[in-house]
Amino acid sequence: MTDLSDRDFIRVKIALHDSVTLKVAWSGKSWEFPPYLIDLGVVSEVSQRVRAALSHLVKESMRGGAARSGALIHSLAQAGFDLYGALFLSQIGSEISGDEIRLWLQRQEGKLFWMSFSVDNRVHIPWGLVYDTDPAQLSGEPDDTTIEHYQNFWCLKHALSTMYSRMLPFGLQEHVSQENLRVLAAVNRAAFETALDVLSEPDRAIWETVQSRFWNPKYSTRELFDFWKSSGGDVHLLYFYCHANGNTIALGDDDELTMAKYKLNIRRNGLGQHEASCLVFLNGCSTAVGDPSGGFLEAAGAPGFSGFIGTETEVPNVFALRFGLAFLYYFCCKGQSILAIMDRLRRQHWPLSLAYSTYCYPLLAVLPSEMPALEFEENFSLTQLGTGVM
Repeated sequence: MTDLSDRDFIRVKIALHDSVTLKVAWSGKSWEFPPYLIDLGVVSEVSQRVRAALSHLVKESMRGGAARSGALIHSLAQAGFDLYGALFLSQIGSEISGDEIRLWLQRQEGKLFWMSFSVDNRVHIPWGLVYDTDPAQLSGEPDDTTIEHYQNFWCLKHALSTMYSRMLPFGLQEHVSQENLRVLAAVNRAAFETALDVLSEPDRAIWETVQSRFWNPKYSTRELFDFWKSSGGDVHLLYFYCHANGNTIALGDDDELTMAKYKLNIRRNGLGQHEASCLVFLNGCSTAVGDPSGGFLEAAGAPGFSGFIGTETEVPNVFALRFGLAFLYYFCCKGQSILAIMDRLRRQHWPLSLAYSTYCYPLLAVLPSEMPALEFEENFSLTQLGTGVM
């Protein structure tokens, strides 16, 4: 698991400069580089290729398993390397060349960092899938899937997280006790019951632990809105397991939670002193992809919220259920931080774990308590993935 005690912190602020460029500013605890500009169109196009490569990895793994997906991981790394190049491709009007910062970062090789990206409205880029070394050095053979060969994805190398730039800091560092923790689950009943049927016995032990303590799901938008209206201010974790895309969640065949409905109904009026913020976990397809009209980045970064965990592409239904249960167990029951949990899950359930990204305050945690030690022994990527996607 990632230990931040011996790591320096790097913050990268990505702001809209105008309709075609982004302003990028790198800083640390005691230093700051001048900003430079990058081409929004180039970054967006490369991001589409990153997500397409990730989608191809997921779909082909569902057909034939992930054990021989080395060529597909290699293609994802290549797209991530192009995103790395686009991040430092500075434009006219920059105060510093992006290459100067890239070379500075390369000279720090061997030092450990953890990175937080701060991004503006409607900048939906998978920064955690930046890959900073030319993948031509890797074989790309189908059986070359080992995670040790792919440590240069920034979500692994730098424990990278992304946060909405307008998210308020109130409540982010308040640690609620497990006894006071309130979890609200909004679930597509048909999708959930289909995936639940194929859980293994070890998974069911985890499920029973989570179910007995935190599971009182809402199966429709009406149930969700009614509960939120009366008790939403007390919720610390809002967990969705639903069919979804970048701006819509489907709790049923004819029951969609659009972005407009979400923003109008799932909101808080702010936080009182010493109140904890609410994390959102959007366990469905492509919830981090966003849309030109907005996405969950902005909705889950509203006052009283600490951001969201979402997906960069489609996710298989059984894999998604198991991954979500593992997160709920480590977060709700074991008191581990989001950063530590996601680092653990990305490594243990490689490579399809790359589908999940953190767009939230990464040090958020529940106060730990004494709980039986339960472990997920299997790599979820190498077992039953599912009967369909979310």
